[in-house]
Formats: sequence, C-alpha cells, structure tokens
Amino acid sequence: MRSISGTKNRFVLALAGVLSLAAAAWLGVAAFGYTKQLPDFDRYLAHGETTPAMLLEMHAQWLPAAAGAVCLVAVLFGLYLVIGQAPKKPRTSTLRISDADGALLGTFQPDVLGLALAEHVEEQVSGIVGASVEVSGTAKQPWLQAQLDVAEDAETGWSVDAARRMLADDVRQTLGVEPRQIDALVTLRSSRARGNNSEAVLGGSETRVSSPA
Repeated sequence: MRSISGTKNRFVLALAGVLSLAAAAWLGVAAFGYTKQLPDFDRYLAHGETTPAMLLEMHAQWLPAAAGAVCLVAVLFGLYLVIGQAPKKPRTSTLRISDADGALLGTFQPDVLGLALAEHVEEQVSGIVGASVEVSGTAKQPWLQAQLDVAEDAETGWSVDAARRMLADDVRQTLGVEPRQIDALVTLRSSRARGNNSEAVLGGSETRVSSPA
C-alpha cells in the first residue's frame, strides 16, 4: 500500500489561509479608512485612492524584482507539492527486537510480521474473509497498512474495529510498543456479486472495539 502526506497538505492549506487573511486585512485597512489610525505603518499600507499603477510607481525600485522572486518561489513550491502528491511507499527497515537491557534478541523482515498478522486476523476475527498487512517504520514506531476483506453480511464496523484491535495487540505483544498508526482499506466481499464495493477506513494507533448491536 502507498500513502500521501496529509500533514504536508494541511500545512499548505494553513499557510494559504494565513496569507489570504493578511492580504484581506491589508486591503480592509484601506477600504475602511483605518490608515490614519496607524501612522507608523502609513508607508506600508494602501490608501483608498491608491491604484496598482500608483503602487508600482511608488515602489518601482524593488517591487518588480520582489514580484519576480515571489513568482519563482511559488512555481518551485508548486512543483514540489505536485511531486509530493505522488503516492509513495512508507520507509521500511529490518525490525530489531531487544530485551529490557537493550541486548539484541533477534531481527526479522517486516514482511514476515505482516504475514503473521494477516493470518491471525483472518483466523480469529469474525467477518474477515481475507487480509493482508504491510509493516513499515521501525521497531519502536511501527506503521501498519492493512487490507481487509469483509463478508457483505457481516457487521462491517465491528469486524474492522476488532481487526484493528487485534493488530494493535499483536504488535504490542511482539515488539513491546504501540503501533504508530494503523490504516485499513476495507473491501466488501459478496458471494452473489462478482464486483467488489470498497471504502477507505483510516485511523491512528488508538483502536476501539465494541460488540455488534
């Protein structure tokens, strides 16, 4: 499975909101005639009668160069964001298990743990008819990405919560740490229909399980 950075996108949205708010405040001060109340900033604020041509003439020495630099940075930043939207596989590394004193007990590949987790979920969770788990991150901050096939006539919410709870417990018992994050892609399996109806279920390391109604 692959993922897209949601943190980066939220940061860009927050930055765009702050810049928009600053521009709106700058224009609002001029529109409502508050420039006289801010004499110390008069040279930096627009006035009601100011036009773009007048602004350009007043700051002809530095405004064109600054505008060109801002445009260049905006183009480069936009390309960086576009490239960052490409789904990428989380970083994986060999998992190392140590005892309480820090002595190395053994190492194993994340695929081995993922296969064991998937088999346990398939065998123990009611309603789960198929599963695959990919383990990434480190032994101290494991990140699980699971694909769960749920029977169409099963209690989907309960089965997904139970599967995520079991995955968290298995990681806790194996590595001795809480998983950093558990993501799940749920696919409904029907014995009467050939097609599948899928929905994404994303969640963090905190999981809950409840009995079906």
